[in-house]
Amino acid sequence: MSDSLKEDYDLAEQLKNKARQYYEKNTYDSALDFADTSLSIFKRLNTFDKMQECLLLKSQIYTAKSEFKKSLEILDECEKLCLKYDLNEGLMKTYNSKGNNLAYLTNYPHATVAFENSLKIAKAIYHQKSIITSGLNLLTIYTITKDYKKALTVIQDNYRILKGTDNKELFSKFLEKIALLFYDMKMYDKSIEIYNSLNKYLESTNNEVRLSNILLYMGLINYSEGNYNDALKFYKNSYDLKEKLKIDFIKVVYYLNLGNTYLKLGELENAEKYFKMFLNEQNENKLYLGMLYESEAELNIKKNNIEEAIEFFEKALDVFKNLERADKFSEVSINYAKFLKTNGNSEKAIAILEEAIKFCEQKTLF
Repeated sequence: MSDSLKEDYDLAEQLKNKARQYYEKNTYDSALDFADTSLSIFKRLNTFDKMQECLLLKSQIYTAKSEFKKSLEILDECEKLCLKYDLNEGLMKTYNSKGNNLAYLTNYPHATVAFENSLKIAKAIYHQKSIITSGLNLLTIYTITKDYKKALTVIQDNYRILKGTDNKELFSKFLEKIALLFYDMKMYDKSIEIYNSLNKYLESTNNEVRLSNILLYMGLINYSEGNYNDALKFYKNSYDLKEKLKIDFIKVVYYLNLGNTYLKLGELENAEKYFKMFLNEQNENKLYLGMLYESEAELNIKKNNIEEAIEFFEKALDVFKNLERADKFSEVSINYAKFLKTNGNSEKAIAILEEAIKFCEQKTLF
């Protein structure tokens, strides 16, 4: 490499590092500018591995901005580059990032494929950390989709690797995923037992970022058990800690959970406040939007706003139908039908339930 080309290479590397620094400071627009400039230089130099690094960094920046579709477009470009030039480690990381973005968009079937592809490459090149990372991501997806048999296989595979190491941090992440699995299976006592242990460990290591996530999960468990005041405390502590740390996080999840908790406590004004905050926040996740409409319907029932409740039930059904979420579609349909029957419209209630049955049959839920 000539001196002039080496200077260009060094400049591109500096710009990439600068982009990462801005990304870590949550200054995303500046991070993108530096990443784009770095990428253009590496393209001119035909430095394919560095091009992959820039593309992956750009996708991470867009993910942090909650622009998941844009991130996926960049990852598609990154995947093609890695396949063309046999960049196996880059491809492994690309599939893992794809899985994360698809999971944010609740596209769990494609997220599963992406994580499985990442894990396959990690095993082929025996990249131990990535084997565990992809495995833990798959464990989350298998838990969400209730594929408990595959979840158990992942637990066994990861445990075989982890028991031979003294990496407490990775082992704690492994336990965190198992706690999530217990939560999904409604085994709340086992889940909270693990979270309490993790809470102590993370406090002792001053890992406030992960602690903020654990507090959220503890809020979810308390909410599920009907301990709404405790749930509120955990949600707020988690939210406040993330704000203090100035880390990027999906705020609509908190606004929805806080609004729902206030709704259960009968504090309708506070519930309405958080639902409005949800709508004012950028959000590409249609599942969360459907869940918000479902909650808005319940709020308007409590406020005796009949027409508004109907409007939100219809909106929720429309979202879940488009997402092909037969489970949520049927859940909302049942609540909607009960509401209609209570308000003297049994004919429409029956029609709603019949449509739900038909939709579930089409999606082979039965």
